[in-house]
Amino acid sequence: MRLKQTGGVEGAIQKIPDLQVQLENSRSGLTGTERRNALLQWLDDQARPALEFLFEDASDIIEDVDASYDRLAGSHLDGSDLYILATRENNRWRERIQRVEAELQRQKQLADRRGTPVILDTSVLMEAEPLGTIDWPSPAPVRLIVPILVVEELDDLLHDRDAARRKKARDARRVLMKALVNEPKWAVRRMAPFPAASVASRCSRPRRRSSRTRRPLRAAEECGGTQTRNI
Repeated sequence: MRLKQTGGVEGAIQKIPDLQVQLENSRSGLTGTERRNALLQWLDDQARPALEFLFEDASDIIEDVDASYDRLAGSHLDGSDLYILATRENNRWRERIQRVEAELQRQKQLADRRGTPVILDTSVLMEAEPLGTIDWPSPAPVRLIVPILVVEELDDLLHDRDAARRKKARDARRVLMKALVNEPKWAVRRMAPFPAASVASRCSRPRRRSSRTRRPLRAAEECGGTQTRNI
């Protein structure tokens, strides 16, 4: 999920406990009707405003808010059946908010790492001098971030019609592979998607496939993964 610049990841993490407390309070009803009404109020008055305020691309989770609201508001159940429905929806949102919190913690882990973040694109890896030879100006470690889209573009360029571009892609790929295989100078970790990157646009983009077999470069298989390095 892509954060808005309203307090950053730490501000978002601080708001999640409030949502969780309010959600737990909605479980206090003793009847199905009380539980349903309390959860409807939480969805409409707390969850929706908070999620829209925090996230730039909150459409998916807002759709879930609407779907949950419609299931509860449109239900013709009563008594114990309504109580079970309201409790099930409450449990779903407890788990969903926990997943949001976990994702924010992963983003915070990435943001808190030492070093000046440098996001590499395909042209840098293809045209620039070798990364290990660059005289980085910062006295602190430089943290290199390689979006998975860049890795996929390099894989495609391995089969470009231009021989020079194929060679540059092989060389760039070799640098990244070296970083993934116990090179002491590089600290390689699998991290969460970079907060400023849009996962949805990358996932929806069609991928070209080649009949040739290639060894997968990326360590993160899920769409939107990144590789990070310290040098």
